[in-house]
Formats: sequence, structure tokens, C-alpha cells
Amino acid sequence: MRWFYCRWEVAGLALALLALVGCSGSKESEQNKPSSTGTGKADLVDPAKVDLVDPALRGLLGKQEDSKEVTEFRERLGPPSLKASDPERYIIYSWSTKGVYLHFYAKGKLKSIELRSQLYSFKGPNGEENKWADYEGELPGKLSWSDKRADVHKKLGKPESPYFERASSFPQRDAALYDAYLSQGITVGYHQPKSESDGDCRIHYIRIEEPQRK
Repeated sequence: MRWFYCRWEVAGLALALLALVGCSGSKESEQNKPSSTGTGKADLVDPAKVDLVDPALRGLLGKQEDSKEVTEFRERLGPPSLKASDPERYIIYSWSTKGVYLHFYAKGKLKSIELRSQLYSFKGPNGEENKWADYEGELPGKLSWSDKRADVHKKLGKPESPYFERASSFPQRDAALYDAYLSQGITVGYHQPKSESDGDCRIHYIRIEEPQRK
């Protein structure tokens, strides 16, 4: 009889051990699963496969100037600091105190949204101040106005179409440098670049357009 109970005790211990091993293995596999909120490699996002632009802004592109969505957006910004148009070329609105510039095609379809920082401020041909304030909403790709070009490349990757133009005294022109991410419809412009390879110049505008899909 004692032998019979011993066999059952051994069998019970074996089953308990198997259960513990199974539970441990399950926890380990859960820990090794890709996480959408952790900090492992599985969380890294390929910018080419994910839309980096706030859907509220992306959804305005291609809408008419008098559409419900664009009208509500303009009303939230308040009276524009500038509205100008050329009947055959464009319609533009700018809110310098909000850091927003809208560019419509001549027939009223929204072509691009430009988000600007205070670094975009400049003096006009007659010395008049043209001051801009930082856009305070969410920037594409988790960029920030304090980011330098090197930071942009870390967050968005290598640009598909970089562009550099040297400063000129005649005609009067500042140096221009921007990185275009065509598949995202994002162009990042930089403030006072020193050269084509300058990684320390800061962002002063971000333009959002329709992506160019391959």
C-alpha cells in the first residue's frame, strides 16, 4: 500500500514540474514576442511604410478652398495675416503668428501645407520685419523645431532628393538647403546652411504634400 502511494506522489511531482516548465516557457515566449509599445528592435518603424503626417493635416490635401474641412481648419486659426492670389497660378493664406502657410492651386485645390518656425522670420526688401512664430501642433515623424539636420536624418532616414543652393549677392539670395522625402510627401527646409553637407543647421519649415508613390 505504501508503495502504491509513493508511485502517486512521484507522478504528482512530475506533473507539477512539467506545469512549471510550461508556464516558464510561455512567459519567456511572451517576453520575446515583438512589442508595439516596448523599446526592442521590433518597435523600430520604417518611415517608408508608415504615414508620418498627422491625419488631420494629411486629410486636407486635395480639398477645395471652400470645403467644409479646409474652412473649419482656417476658422480655427483665425484671420490670416496674409491672403494673396494669382488667378492663373495660386491662392495662398498665411498665419505668421501660428506658423502655418497654405498653398492652393489656382482653381482652389489645396496643394501643400507648410509648417514654419520662428527661424523662418526675415526682413523684406525695404527692411520691414516678417516675423513668424513656431507652429505648435504635432510635426511629422516626431520632429521638433530644435532638431538639426542630423537629427532629421536619424528620424526620417536618408532623403530621396536633397537640394542645396549657395548664397548669392547678385541677385540677393540666402543659401538654401532642404531634404525631400518624396514617398512621404514631406520636405524639410533648414536655416542658414553653411554647406551641402551641413548637419548642424536647424529646421525652419516642413512642407507637406501628396506623396509620390512608386
